[in-house]
Amino acid sequence: MTNTTRFDKWLHEETQGSWRGWCILILLLGVGGCRGPNAEEHEEEHFPPHWPNTIFEASDRLRMIVDTNGVVESKATSIEQELLDLLEWIPELIADSDMSKADFDSVDPMVVQLAKRIEKGAGEGRSIKDLIATPGLEEAVKRLKQLCEREQARLDALGLTTPPSEEE
Repeated sequence: MTNTTRFDKWLHEETQGSWRGWCILILLLGVGGCRGPNAEEHEEEHFPPHWPNTIFEASDRLRMIVDTNGVVESKATSIEQELLDLLEWIPELIADSDMSKADFDSVDPMVVQLAKRIEKGAGEGRSIKDLIATPGLEEAVKRLKQLCEREQARLDALGLTTPPSEEE
């Protein structure tokens, strides 16, 4: 007989019409759901060190990587990984911003396809310079920059500012 089976048998015997058994059952269920005072701290998402806080930061970082042919320091395990991660995160960052659904729809399919091509090329051992030369990447980076400039102008007109970056 296993421990689980013995426990099940004991629980069954204790809960047969007994208020004491029901109290034990409720106590066991309650203890399992209790949360300590620091429980929320442990539930926070953990972002990699190269995670951009805003779509504006992601756009700037992509532009920097493309403009320098990848000759730039990275907080990621490699500049290739950072390039791929940024492309994969762009839809989420746009969705988290105040940009429109039309803006999202104009970028999402493009970056999803680029991320697949970049991932395939990185898996084949292509250099960062070759990955940056992936057809459509520079156009996507330009498109994203235009969207961010337009969004920044909209925020400025409303008297709002973009959130500060981690480095500020």
